[in-house]
Amino acid sequence: MKRRYLCLLALAALLLGLRLWPAQPFSKLAPSSRMVLAADGSLLRLTLANDGQYRLWQPLEGVSDNMVQAILLKEDRYFYFHPGINPAATARAIVATYLKDDRQGASTLTMQLARRVYNINSRQVAGKLQQMLAAFWLELRYSKHDILEAYLNLAPMGGNIEGVGAASRIYFHKDAGELSLSEALSLAVMPQSPARRARFGADFQDARDRLALLWQQSYRDDPRNNGLLTLTAIGHDRTELPFLAPHFSRRLLRDNSDTQIHSTLDVSLQTLLERRLGLYIESQRHLGVKNAAAILVDSRDQSIKAWIGSADFFDTDIQGQVDGVSARRSPGSTLKPFLFGLG
Repeated sequence: MKRRYLCLLALAALLLGLRLWPAQPFSKLAPSSRMVLAADGSLLRLTLANDGQYRLWQPLEGVSDNMVQAILLKEDRYFYFHPGINPAATARAIVATYLKDDRQGASTLTMQLARRVYNINSRQVAGKLQQMLAAFWLELRYSKHDILEAYLNLAPMGGNIEGVGAASRIYFHKDAGELSLSEALSLAVMPQSPARRARFGADFQDARDRLALLWQQSYRDDPRNNGLLTLTAIGHDRTELPFLAPHFSRRLLRDNSDTQIHSTLDVSLQTLLERRLGLYIESQRHLGVKNAAAILVDSRDQSIKAWIGSADFFDTDIQGQVDGVSARRSPGSTLKPFLFGLG
């Protein structure tokens, strides 16, 4: 019976010009950013994906329950009960839009994912039918778990940020599994109007406050409700992304193909060494010293704790992007520090 439904749906999809593909992991549909983490799990570097987006695929199990509950409350409260479309919401939207001239949306979370995956223009009736058909197709081919995971990873979060994995790292400098309820409610209102709400103005504040009120009404006995009146604001933007130990991070990205790279670097020791190196250069500037490099290694296990390739990565006058730690040197240059020391 299921095979018959699949065949009929595939035929209808072809008639509507909808491109279908064999079931494959959603994570293969979009390239991922890459990130380098310090020893304590803090972010050293986050790169753009190949398509110019910030996107970090996060398994559903690694997303905070707060985020999952907030997005379902905002986008699709009946997600686990419908087959891809919500008939009651669709009927209500049709009546409101065409009889009362009060345009309303009825897209389920699956329909929104279908629009993103198939690049469907759903502003016209034909496009909306395609979107609904594609939602049915996704529901037949994938589990609710996979659909929800894909939506959380592909939802627009403002500018060139997609998914809660990248959004939590950029806006709150934390992993998506660590999002608090107030932070989750802030991110949950982004997909409806990402371009406008990424400015974090009045529209964003109003949407966030409305969702907080809806949460309080839906979960009246939740002990966290009292704190929702003062929601956590978006703390950072893309211009404040960490760019720490750039030579070290670049080396790890070059030598490792993993999406998530864990390092042994200690951020506090990195900061201390940078400060000490800067003071040394200032004290020796009258001798013509403008640049220096240093590496700090733990003698117990040979792990790298700090790495400074130059005094300033962005200073072209000293060729700051050249890594002085790993740059090749002639035998004479290698002996010079020892000769100077002896002298």
